[in-house]
Amino acid sequence: MLNRIIDTYEILEEAGRGNAATVYVARQQPVGRYVALKVFDTLLPDSLARLQDLFDRTQLLDHVNILPIYDRGKMGDRAYWAMRYMPAGTLAARLRSQRSTPEEIDRFIAQIAAALDYAHQHGVIHGDLKPSNVLLDHPGNAFVSDFGLTAIVGVSPSGYQSPHRSSAPPDIRSDVYSLGAILYELLTGRLPIELHAQSAAERTNGSHSYYNRRSATESRCGRWRSRPINGIRRRASWRRPTPRLVQQRLNRLALGLR
Repeated sequence: MLNRIIDTYEILEEAGRGNAATVYVARQQPVGRYVALKVFDTLLPDSLARLQDLFDRTQLLDHVNILPIYDRGKMGDRAYWAMRYMPAGTLAARLRSQRSTPEEIDRFIAQIAAALDYAHQHGVIHGDLKPSNVLLDHPGNAFVSDFGLTAIVGVSPSGYQSPHRSSAPPDIRSDVYSLGAILYELLTGRLPIELHAQSAAERTNGSHSYYNRRSATESRCGRWRSRPINGIRRRASWRRPTPRLVQQRLNRLALGLR
């Protein structure tokens, strides 16, 4: 695939692989613009049609914290999307390499929540929000990508998914829960859920024995912070949450941690 020309895009290097697609760094000719080219695995005709519909809807999402999608096309029986290239990488890579300051966490969460709120107002659910779907620029601003793809290509279980996802499709609550899980990990260095500790049936029935209630919180943030951090889980699990309401609460928490 490297050094191959797809339409007007010259493939330069592989940037990463996901559940159902590979992302390449490409250069668009003749303008010389660098883009991230997401090349999807082979999809059935029905899935291709749904992917085209998703492209039409998500391309209209015009928000400063939503990763822009420039173009789409096909390479044989494989579809591709051309998106803004973010050389600073993902929030997942940032989590692996360094600890964020309270000011950085406040900015990340506020920007992700604003992107979700905007998308929800336009009828688009993300469904698979996690740090690898949050891109960063060099100044440290967050951009959310891959809205709605989980409904087409599927999703692998992760600790960012809300418990109700085992028996129901994604909705606003799913995105709000994932936002809370990301905040928890930014603050503690760990996820609030241990997937191996409980079956899907137990999660569906509402048991919360799989939460790491104290060790992760106290190890990095100190005992005095454990109550507000544990409250993140409750706020992200409200029966009828909204990103705007959760953002207000999380911003208030962030101010208290400064």
